[in-house]
Amino acid sequence: MNRFKEVSGKTPDPERALKNIETFLQVNPEFRDKLQAYIRPIANLFAYSQYLANYSVRSPHALFKALDNLKKIEHKREMFNELTGGLTGQDYEEALRVFREFKKEKMIGITVRDIMGISDITGSMEQMSDLADAVIHAALNYIKEQLERKFGAPEDYSFAVFALGKLGAQELNYSSDVDIIFVYGGEEGHTTGAGSPMGGLINIIDNHEFYCRLATETGKFLSLNTGDGFVYRVDMRLRPDGQRGDAALSLGSYELYYESFGREWERLALIRARFVCGDESLGKDFIEMIQPFLWRKYIDFSTIDEIRSLKTRIDATFRKDDIKRGYGGIREIEFFIQSLQLIYGGREPVLRQRKTLIALYMLKQKNLIGDDDHILLAENYIYLRKVEHYIQMLNDVQTHVIPSGKGQREALARKLGYRSMNEFVKDLEKRRLMIRDTYNLLFKPGEGVEEQGGAGFFLDADIGDEVLREYLLSRGVPDTADSMKHINKIREGIISAHSLKGRKILRVIMPGLVDEALSTPAAGTALKNLVRFMDILSANEPYLRTFMDSDVLSKALLKVFSQSDYLTRIILGNPEYLDILSGGATRRKTLLLLKNELKGMVKSGMSLNYAVRVFKRSEEIRLGLVFLNRQIDVWHFVRGLTKVAESIVDIAA
Repeated sequence: MNRFKEVSGKTPDPERALKNIETFLQVNPEFRDKLQAYIRPIANLFAYSQYLANYSVRSPHALFKALDNLKKIEHKREMFNELTGGLTGQDYEEALRVFREFKKEKMIGITVRDIMGISDITGSMEQMSDLADAVIHAALNYIKEQLERKFGAPEDYSFAVFALGKLGAQELNYSSDVDIIFVYGGEEGHTTGAGSPMGGLINIIDNHEFYCRLATETGKFLSLNTGDGFVYRVDMRLRPDGQRGDAALSLGSYELYYESFGREWERLALIRARFVCGDESLGKDFIEMIQPFLWRKYIDFSTIDEIRSLKTRIDATFRKDDIKRGYGGIREIEFFIQSLQLIYGGREPVLRQRKTLIALYMLKQKNLIGDDDHILLAENYIYLRKVEHYIQMLNDVQTHVIPSGKGQREALARKLGYRSMNEFVKDLEKRRLMIRDTYNLLFKPGEGVEEQGGAGFFLDADIGDEVLREYLLSRGVPDTADSMKHINKIREGIISAHSLKGRKILRVIMPGLVDEALSTPAAGTALKNLVRFMDILSANEPYLRTFMDSDVLSKALLKVFSQSDYLTRIILGNPEYLDILSGGATRRKTLLLLKNELKGMVKSGMSLNYAVRVFKRSEEIRLGLVFLNRQIDVWHFVRGLTKVAESIVDIAA
């Protein structure tokens, strides 16, 4: 026992290591010689991870199997084959156990390689990500087999899983959620059904329902917390419409959503989108489809406002000692890098990188950051990820908070190579302040600006550019140059209105419209579209009066202007569609009602082509507005457009 005590004393947490060794030998005395042979890696494993120490006590064969293969880093295909090979003939409950045991066994090897310096931090993250890929792939195949027994196989099966977040970047940590979305190919078709004891087929469902079940059940299989724990916490909320939306959507539905309603935070998430498993051809199609939404050809500064707003909300929610989401934490480094990727990635394809450190290096190569900033952010990203790993591997808990207990803090400091807890705390604070200073160079808004006389003051021609710039900064508008240009055009438009009456009406309604634009998530885009719309309003005084009587119309219009280029083009092309915005939007319309409305338009004297064009555009605006107001989800939005198309086909037949 003296040898065990001696080796334990050299670990960062001697008391924990020795206690776990004693427990292991009490329960598994027959493994004493084997433990002696591996005493150094085991003592360190037991010091760093109570979770894996407990598992090793219960499953000594898994411990030594992992240690016997310590120097072999397995490819995801090998792990997939090993896992699926152990599932033959297993029922659901046994399959749950097999998956959970498999992950824990593999995590022993990954953890020991990490703490013993066999793998560096990036290698450990890649190994954990490969393991997750293999497990998700195996789970998807297993659940698909279960569903096909009940419902039969779907026609023209085409399904793919994509990782976002840390898994997408292959930067998974020890207790990460896995962010995944599910995409399928064709819209049509149904399953072949299952044989009935009475003959014939039963349980025939459409492909959409099958794919939604496949996504939901796969997530549940991995997340379910059984007596053996869970495999991964699966987060599917990054899909269109979040938790309210369908678990799986077609490629076409994703494309329509991102084209019409995609937001800045979704662009941020899709930077890391990576195909995990399923139909490789569909995987390539999805990644290709998101490129125009993700990487814009023009330099896009508007994204900074959205990201800063998101980070501000995070700051208000999480604790100061949270090293991921608190000030100077991992998230600030990631936001800094990803913002510059989104701003410049449309023109610089080399910036389109999933991995944080590679993206950071490419920013330096393109002279978007200096050498000093690159070194500071890269070194501290690695440092904070290491701190995060050591915090999480102890008890397999998803936490990013420095432990409050003195003993755990001291042990954490020793794991990181510090001589004392105080030395660790001081160095951590210094690093976080340096990160925050760098982050603020890009994200800090203007300060000390007071609103002067309400929103209308900035349309006064006597207001100077400096005052206007400070006001815009105080409203959280980052791209002040473009916004000032748009506001100056609005000023000029009021002065040059076609009539005195029109000029007076514009002076009344434009402050409210501009103020509404500044309140949207994409103020610059909203202002730009408002300038274009103002030219139309100036020539059509009846439309001007509509805005004097309807706050609802102003809010609806600016919501469209800031969030949907497609609907904006329709309205700018023909402002008669404003009636739809001002009159509100019916939430649902039946196919019969739509057919009758179109027939009524034709009977009223409209030509068929004109009636179809007006009908189609009107319904697109109506459905788009209802969706933007979150009254329907993506699936019902797409179904609504399908009904519109069916109505047009019906009358044209």
